[in-house]
Amino acid sequence: MSQEVVVGKLYMNGCGHCESLKEPWSEMESKIGGKIKVEKIESAEMEDRLVKLNKKHGSNVAVQGGYPTIFKIKNKKVEYYNGERTSDALIKWAKESTGGKRTKRNKRTKRNKKTRTRS
Repeated sequence: MSQEVVVGKLYMNGCGHCESLKEPWSEMESKIGGKIKVEKIESAEMEDRLVKLNKKHGSNVAVQGGYPTIFKIKNKKVEYYNGERTSDALIKWAKESTGGKRTKRNKRTKRNKKTRTRS
């Protein structure tokens, strides 16, 4: 199974929301590069192509509440996009890691080290 990052959309021809996403999506596709693969799956092709995509990446991508559904797969984890429908926002999201954002660990101060007791 692949470890590549895949960003994709599930869409339906004639859907107004899908039509309004065409330009930002095309712009994102032209600007994004490197290790991120971009997929577009139309509803008529969904049964076959979605099964192949999920099998290849060990994922479980599905339509979430309607069209378009925008998703990202990384390390078998699926994340769905609910942000702004602009190319810049899509690019930023596509480049972020999946599985939640990392938080910085608190650094221990000298005082914390001295007062810490061991069990």
